[in-house]
Amino acid sequence: MGVLRVLFLVLGVAIAGHGLVPAAMAQSFGRVVSPMLTIDRERLFSDTLYGQRITRELEAARADMAAETSRIEADLEAEERSLTEQRATLDPKAFRALADAFDEKVQSLRA
Repeated sequence: MGVLRVLFLVLGVAIAGHGLVPAAMAQSFGRVVSPMLTIDRERLFSDTLYGQRITRELEAARADMAAETSRIEADLEAEERSLTEQRATLDPKAFRALADAFDEKVQSLRA
C-alpha cells in the first residue's frame, strides 16, 4: 500500500471513530450526551400531575361547550316549531318578518 493510501485510511478511521468517543464516554458515566431533546407530549400529559389537571380542565370545558350547544340547538328547534305552527294564523308579511329574524339569529350563531 502506498503511504498516501495508508495515511487516508488512518485519517478516515480517526474521523469516523471521532463521533463514537463521546457516546462511549457517556456510557461509562451512565448517561447519554445528546445535542437533541425529544419530548413525548402524550407522556408529558398522561404522566404528570400538571398534564392530568390540564386534561381534566379541557374535558370539562369540552363537556360544558357540548351542553351549551345542545341547549341552543333545542331552543332553536322549539322556536322553529313555534314559527311553523304560527304560519297558518299569521299574515304572510308578519310571518316573513318573523322567519327572517329567526334566520338571521341562526346565521349569527353559526358565525
